[in-house]
Parts: sequence; structure tokens; C-alpha cells
Amino acid sequence: MALELELEAKIEETRRMEQSLRAGFAAFVDKVNERSMLLTMKQEMIAKEAPREKFVQDFMVFMEAIENGHLQILKNFDEKDMLNTVSTMIKTDAGEHGREQTQTVLGKDPDTPVDVVAAAMETAASGVMMG
Repeated sequence: MALELELEAKIEETRRMEQSLRAGFAAFVDKVNERSMLLTMKQEMIAKEAPREKFVQDFMVFMEAIENGHLQILKNFDEKDMLNTVSTMIKTDAGEHGREQTQTVLGKDPDTPVDVVAAAMETAASGVMMG
């Protein structure tokens, strides 16, 4: 009788351990899937940020060229590409809230930032080329 009780206790302990193992394995699989998803999101964010970083670097070169009067750099600078990049960034990244915010700040139509940047670039470029 004591052996039967001991055997039953061992069987119950084994059953609990197996349940615990299954639950632990399921949690492990969930964490592996979560990690995979987070890595994918990170890679997508890095890929999305790379063009922005290049844009900022190119724009800074342009601004330095304006400040220092480097005509050769200004001649090689593709203003239309810059405007297209700005326009794309505003349209794709701002979302409705960002467009509303831009409109509120400028008090104009949401496409105005592109016009403002274009005018600033033309004014700066013509000022350097004239001066």
C-alpha cells in the first residue's frame, strides 16, 4: 500500500513536471518569435532611417557650401532631388497629425514646407552665386 501511494506521488510529480516543461517550452517559443519580430522591425527601421541620414548629410554639405561660397559644390547639388526627398518625407512620414501641425505652424497649405524649402534653397544659392 505504501508503495502504491509512493508510485502515485511519483506519477503526479512526473505529470506536473511534464506540464511545466510544456509550458516552459511554449514560453520559449513565444520569446523566440518575439525576438524574431523585433529584429525584423529593427532592420526595417534601420533601412528606413538610412535615406534620412544620407539626406541630412547631403543637406549639411549644401548648407556649408552656401556659407563658404563653394560654387562648384552648389553647381553639383541636385536641388530637384532634394525637393523630391523633402516632399516624400513630408507626405509619407508626417501622417495626418504631422500635416495638421505643419499647417497650423505655417498658417498655410500642408504642401507649403516644400515651397518654403525650395525658396530658401533658391535664395541661398543665388545669393552665394551673386556674392
